Amino acid sequence: ARGGWGAFFGPQSQYNSWALVPPNAPQTSTYAELYALIAALDTVRDILPLSLQRVFIVSDSSYLVRTLRSI
Repeated sequence: ARGGWGAFFGPQSQYNSWALVPPNAPQTSTYAELYALIAALDTVRDILPLSLQRVFIVSDSSYLVRTLRSI
């Protein structure tokens, strides 16, 4: 089985994206959740000004929420 990820920026947003986790990466839900976060943050970095001070992340992944709260 292959893991997949998605990043949603809003209805009809050109930045919404999804893909399969690379085949050489772990095919786990936790890896896919982290991969989605990294992909979304890469997009935010590319499209927003460098003066950005805050990003709101919404996830239904308790693992991801706990991980982000611990840093």
